Amino acid sequence: MDTSDGDYANPASVPSNLQRESVFTRSDTPADQPLLMSQEQQQRRAEQIQEYERNIAEMAAQLDESALAELNEVEQDKQNELDAERARLRAFQKTENNPPKIRRPNNTQRNLEIDTGSSGGAGKNISLADGESTAAGSTSTSGQTTGNNTSASSGSRGTSNSEIINLIKRNYNPPIAAKGSTQRATLTITVNSSGDVTNVSVSGADKDVNDAAKQAVLNTRNFPIDTDDPKYPTFTVQFKGSN
Repeated sequence: MDTSDGDYANPASVPSNLQRESVFTRSDTPADQPLLMSQEQQQRRAEQIQEYERNIAEMAAQLDESALAELNEVEQDKQNELDAERARLRAFQKTENNPPKIRRPNNTQRNLEIDTGSSGGAGKNISLADGESTAAGSTSTSGQTTGNNTSASSGSRGTSNSEIINLIKRNYNPPIAAKGSTQRATLTITVNSSGDVTNVSVSGADKDVNDAAKQAVLNTRNFPIDTDDPKYPTFTVQFKGSN
């Protein structure tokens, strides 16, 4: 076709059978496949994806490890608090089961020793210098001394027989038939570390005097004897049954 005359310069004047139409064809290439990428670029992209996934996995593992460590630390703190509470409870129970004990002072002691049951040290000492009591029943030291006066009884020899007999006589109630008699009774007395009477036996010619003397010892209950006294724990005294 001759187009030299310029009639087809204007597209509108071009015959319809000569105009081009857009043609779309279906492609089997996946939509997510990069366009215009070489095989080397695709390999590099796959390696980057793998590295990213490894980094994510490592980060997740680190987070899990950190969370586990924090959880273990919290659990350990709770266990420590529980152990401390149990220790305080055991100490409280030990204090209740072992109340403070006051040891009876001897004739020469000016301090009252209180055993608190604590394993951390010795017991407490309380001074009795301003109100010291002597052993009851002593013929030479009966009553109470004050200030810095010393007891007249000798602590080195322990409590004398006369002091013990005087204590027994205070509680002795002789039978009627024994009044004015001079019958004697031999008393064998056993005391504990606090001086409390734990056992007493008696022998003598007069049964009534024996029974009355034994009852007098039981009524006395306590003697000024401790573990430092030579008489501890068992001693014998001769008791005269007259009154």
